[in-house]
Amino acid sequence: MLQVNERSAPAIALYDREGWQRLGTARGSWQEADGTVPTVLVYAAPA
Repeated sequence: MLQVNERSAPAIALYDREGWQRLGTARGSWQEADGTVPTVLVYAAPA
C-alpha cells in the first residue's frame, strides 16, 4: 500500500499505468512545507 499526494499528477499517472489499485482518498500522514496536511490517494499493489 502507498499514499500519493493528489497534487502529484506524474506519480498518479505512473501508478495507474502500472496497475496499482486505487482504493480511495485520505488525509496524508505528513505536513506540507506550508503546514497543511495533503489529501492523498491510497493505492494497493497490483496482484
